[in-house]
Amino acid sequence: MEIQYKDIILRDYRESDISDDIRWMNVEIEWIRADTPWAPIERVDPEQFRADMKEYMASLPEDALRWRLEIEHEGRHIGFVSSYLLDEHFDWVPPHEAGDPLSFRRGLAVAICASDMWDKGLGTRALKAFMNYYREEAGVEEFYLETWSGNHRMMRCAEKLGFRTCHKEIGIHTVGGKKYDALVLKK
Repeated sequence: MEIQYKDIILRDYRESDISDDIRWMNVEIEWIRADTPWAPIERVDPEQFRADMKEYMASLPEDALRWRLEIEHEGRHIGFVSSYLLDEHFDWVPPHEAGDPLSFRRGLAVAICASDMWDKGLGTRALKAFMNYYREEAGVEEFYLETWSGNHRMMRCAEKLGFRTCHKEIGIHTVGGKKYDALVLKK
């Protein structure tokens, strides 16, 4: 599967993406620190990760609704968008426990892992294309983003796409000695 949107492409995972992911989870981890700076970095075992991703690629039916698509810009793999389910308390729901996925809230995430591609609007375009995909393929009209009040890039992206805060947990995250809010935004 491949979706062209302006200057980006959302596409299925390829074997050549595995090396990028291993590098982004073990070495070039700035994107993880921007997303969840309070959480410990969980590095991956390269061989186990490679085996897991090959199994994932082999198991994905051609016509399945994609929960993750890779972001490509000018022929370069730069990150990914993903989707997950949330219950009425904004807690993550494991897919195998979901039953009818349309009865849950649809959470979205974007990660521009290549830090030299930050602040170019690529994440905003990728999320817009991903939202269009879910509207067209699954009829989803309501989307949620989870972030924290110190993630200024994500907040700008959400604002451009028309998301508004619908749930807030005050001062739940501490980064650099300062308290930040956990946020859920809705469109």
